[in-house]
Amino acid sequence: MFESFTFIFIFLPVFIIVFNFLKFKRASWCTPLLGMVSLGALSYLDFRSFKIFCLSLGANYVFSKVLFVNQKKIWARKLLLAFGILFNIWLMLYFKFEKYAVNEMLIPLGISFYSLVQISYLVEVYRNTVKNNWLMYINTLSFFPSFFAGPIFNYKQAQDQFLKLGETKLTNEVLARGTLLFSLGLAKKLLIADPLSIVTAQIFEQIPLNESFTIFEIIGCIWGFFIQLYFEFSGYSDMAIAIALCLGIILPVNFNSPFKATSVSDYISRWHISLLDFNKTYVFGPWATFATRKLFKKYRHKHVVAWLTGTLLVYMSIGLWHSPTWSFFINNIFLGCAVVLTQLIPKKYLRIPKFLSKVLVLIFAAFAATALKLDQIDHFYRLFGNIDWAFINSFHLKSFLKPISKILPSVSTPAALFQTETFRVPYFPLLIISSAIAALGSNTMEISGMIARKSAKYKKNNHKMHFLIGISCGILLVIFFLLMLTQGYQQNNIYGEF
Repeated sequence: MFESFTFIFIFLPVFIIVFNFLKFKRASWCTPLLGMVSLGALSYLDFRSFKIFCLSLGANYVFSKVLFVNQKKIWARKLLLAFGILFNIWLMLYFKFEKYAVNEMLIPLGISFYSLVQISYLVEVYRNTVKNNWLMYINTLSFFPSFFAGPIFNYKQAQDQFLKLGETKLTNEVLARGTLLFSLGLAKKLLIADPLSIVTAQIFEQIPLNESFTIFEIIGCIWGFFIQLYFEFSGYSDMAIAIALCLGIILPVNFNSPFKATSVSDYISRWHISLLDFNKTYVFGPWATFATRKLFKKYRHKHVVAWLTGTLLVYMSIGLWHSPTWSFFINNIFLGCAVVLTQLIPKKYLRIPKFLSKVLVLIFAAFAATALKLDQIDHFYRLFGNIDWAFINSFHLKSFLKPISKILPSVSTPAALFQTETFRVPYFPLLIISSAIAALGSNTMEISGMIARKSAKYKKNNHKMHFLIGISCGILLVIFFLLMLTQGYQQNNIYGEF
């Protein structure tokens, strides 16, 4: 949606202008306009997803109304809350499992994201921390910038912003930051993620066929998909945050340079931050309270046991949320165990060079990301079981500029930028450059001013900001003029598969 020509050059500027104009003339119209546009966008893109969303919207609003009215019967409120949470989990997992049962069926748009927002809504209603406002409820759940790929909104935090939707004014600085961030996010998607996806998808398609792969193909597949996943998802998050910023809404930061992490726990805290925050608030927190006060209250080390079991529960939840496959679910259990172990083992036994620590964390994370794509455990064995070592005997530096595959003709050609024959780059150099950008480059959240820079040398400078905006917008225009000339451009959306 975000990378379509019509969306960027017609819908988005017109809507931002009209929306912010209404703030001066008819501020009360902003909220219903946003709701109608968000619902209209979803129904236009996929009417089946729209119907499922309306089912979720209606059911949860009924649950909330009963919770609002029934304030005295505590046991009834707890029972209804539990039922509402289970309903949202069931609805989400039903369509995820149905996708795997019926291969051609797609997961409804946004269901993984708005199901969690619904859960946060019901919990906050139970806690009496939110207001009973149906228009704000619809707006928060259907907010089109974050609906399709996050970040995940905490309903309580969102309420405060949507209540003041007509009061915030669009300044030149905010517009500049939003334009810059959107341009950078779009560049991540179209210049890095899409070209890499063409190659990685072809390798993944060959795995069930028991083909033998060279070591370069395996590296190119696993590491390439990891880089692709990061730039696509962080790119979508950047664009969503940028659009919301121009509408007066501050979405939570979703990525904070995860490739600079020095430990597994540090990496987790930097990747998909909004999902982790949700689990801390609505999974780990309630479980820790219940475990220490009820379940393990007689244990001497009840807090340690509660933390350990709560951490594992969070990673099981994350694994189930991403994809209902055994490979990724088991992978997240191992990931949770790794986090627990790194916290329990004394630091003196984990003293390794910082650079080596970063490398090991990224290798571990790359294999974890691959489990998203390899939906069957035996696919891992097929990928590594028949490695063709013959190709490595003739390897030299120029091999990076030559075909990396003997068995896949389409992989033998360089990756196509913008999917045109004119702009093509060898796959491995593209992979190395994009890896360097992720590991060494500045954070887009810092560049756009969404989070503070840590280094003192990065001080606010309007001239540099305007220069970056000009460069990024120029890249944006070039990309889309090329896309207009390109036939059959294939848009890739990894998170639409999970």
